[in-house]
Amino acid sequence: MATATCKKSFERSGPQRPQRGAQAITLHGKPSAVVISFDEYNKAMNVRKPGEPLSSFFHNSPLRNSGIELKRSKDSGRNEVIL
Repeated sequence: MATATCKKSFERSGPQRPQRGAQAITLHGKPSAVVISFDEYNKAMNVRKPGEPLSSFFHNSPLRNSGIELKRSKDSGRNEVIL
């Protein structure tokens, strides 16, 4: 599809995009990209903002209430060798 045609199509559907969610783009019949709203992108990226404490980053993580269980190994690592 020509760039101009894509642009016109996007401009027509752009205002509806946030209500419709992610939109797949295909190339030769196979999925090749996804268009999402900028708000959805920011949520998906969950990027740590400059100056944000690391504890806030983890507190706001989408994995926070996911039920994932992380267990820490009690192994202290390798024995220190002093030469």
